[in-house]
Amino acid sequence: MFRLNKSQRRFLQTILFSLTPIFLPFLCILESFPISVLRKIAKFFSLLWWIVPSRRKRIAMANLRLIFSENESRKILRTAMENFLFFALETLKLSKASKEEILERVFLKGKENLERIKEGGILVSCHLGNFPLICFRLSLEGLRIGVVIKLPRDPFLAKMVKGRGEKWGLIFIEIDDRYETVLRVQKFLKEGGVLLLMLDQNPRSRGVIVPFLGLPTPTYRTPLLLAQKTRLPLLPVFIYQKKGKHYLEVLEPFNLSKDPFKDLEALNAIIQRYVSSFPEQWWWWHRRWRNILSYQ
Repeated sequence: MFRLNKSQRRFLQTILFSLTPIFLPFLCILESFPISVLRKIAKFFSLLWWIVPSRRKRIAMANLRLIFSENESRKILRTAMENFLFFALETLKLSKASKEEILERVFLKGKENLERIKEGGILVSCHLGNFPLICFRLSLEGLRIGVVIKLPRDPFLAKMVKGRGEKWGLIFIEIDDRYETVLRVQKFLKEGGVLLLMLDQNPRSRGVIVPFLGLPTPTYRTPLLLAQKTRLPLLPVFIYQKKGKHYLEVLEPFNLSKDPFKDLEALNAIIQRYVSSFPEQWWWWHRRWRNILSYQ
């Protein structure tokens, strides 16, 4: 199978960046289409994605094969690819939607638990469903939501992402110097912000190995460390789609112990429950198990 090396991928990326100003008007046209049409567009392009060689597709299949049979892996990935493209298009459209439309499309469960974070808190989630809608929907509850993010390197795309997010009051805490990023996060929390963190990516360092989907998995300690330092509540929160509607579940505050292994194991178990229920809505293309796979 044909594969691009690192320098070739960077060259292709540079070419794509130069074409972004041309693609942006096309995106504006796409966001004018009804949701039902966006689903059909996602289905078509996911078929093309399935046919052509893709590094992310190889990573996803390697991950899926650790857990499922070959046939199950292929079936889950086909649907996951379609969902990924659809959720991206849907986010593009809903980022310009009215408050009423967001309220109609995203059903909130566990609203009473939000009272615990009115003066600041930490939300733990994963790359499941149309997760940007977590920010849109919770902002309508009067919460000041912040995310730690590395914005796209393309300046046009970065400007669009930031502008759409800020429309909903979203605060972007950009990753640059590690120490400066930590200071910004702590300042944001002290000012009553609510920080959304994703726990399902492979940490580059200082991860704790705990079970996830039956496999030993390096896991970030950041949510625990922040909760201990700030003494703010930590709430798991997840979004998934069923029968065309999004369900956003806010769980009760997580009770921290003095054992980080035990706490991360419990948080991973919660995430696993949702991923196992909706495997076709999770991002399988993360290099989640670098401790097991080489990801060629």
